[in-house]
Amino acid sequence: MATPKSRKKSPAAPKRAPKSPAPRRSAAPSVRSLGAIPDLDSRVLLLEAAAKVGDAEITAVIRGSKEIEEKAGRGLLAPFLNHVRDLLALVTDYSRGRYRAIPLGSIAVIAGALGYLLSPMDLIPDFIPGLGLVDDAGVIGACLKVVRPQLERYKAARRS
Repeated sequence: MATPKSRKKSPAAPKRAPKSPAPRRSAAPSVRSLGAIPDLDSRVLLLEAAAKVGDAEITAVIRGSKEIEEKAGRGLLAPFLNHVRDLLALVTDYSRGRYRAIPLGSIAVIAGALGYLLSPMDLIPDFIPGLGLVDDAGVIGACLKVVRPQLERYKAARRS
């Protein structure tokens, strides 16, 4: 029977700290990606706003649609103007019973995002030049990321 040979142990390699995983990148647009506040994620703002949405908030969004459109035509929000108009039309048609082929949760996300544009309590106050609309643009961008398929279906239904 063969006996195992004794092996000399090589000196232990110095221990290295384990590599930390790379930070996860969010798929949704965020205020971070716009270079504003480093720890802010617009999806959090969007979900917080959507959680508070009910009939009163949907009505407030419809009543404030002119103000929302005016705000969406300025600064960083200007590229979102047509999308904001489509979102307003969708919420209005849903509220009036003309279009119901969308989950209520998506309506809540849309109304929450549009309501955020109406809110005077922004994370970054709108009166700050250059930065005032960054959070609003992030919230609308995140909303579009979440509801784009439903919005496209709505636009197709409206065309037909």
